[in-house]
Amino acid sequence: MRVYFTQNLSHDMLDKFDIVTAIGKNMDIFFADKIYGSDVEVIYIGIRCLTPVFESAFPKKKPKYDLKGKVYHVNNDDGPIKSPDKALSYSLTLDYSKYKEITDIRSIFPQDVLDSLDIIGTIKQIKDFDLVKFKSDFETFFKSVGWI
Repeated sequence: MRVYFTQNLSHDMLDKFDIVTAIGKNMDIFFADKIYGSDVEVIYIGIRCLTPVFESAFPKKKPKYDLKGKVYHVNNDDGPIKSPDKALSYSLTLDYSKYKEITDIRSIFPQDVLDSLDIIGTIKQIKDFDLVKFKSDFETFFKSVGWI
């Protein structure tokens, strides 16, 4: 399993979320050998923490599940690029005012992520995925990096 955070943040949130980027390598290692079923191999969690003005300019997207990756033809020497098969991406919209008030997001971010994982169970095409085990492992990951 591979799990990634992507970020769509207001400028004043960039420094607060640097620590999310910093745990990316730990997350790669932690989830690398884990399997939760045959339907999902990659999850992209899009972290959104935008000022109300920007929130309306960047509408939230529905969760997207790609059973078969797409091939993108680009002008480079490496040839076409293929996105991963069995990939789920969804947006986690965080409460901007709540995150603006605190200096260290580690106190609230893990719970927001764990709560957001329930969206996986709403995707009809995903039938073989152990969400309970995945959530438990994600909580264990946050504990391993000292965020819980």
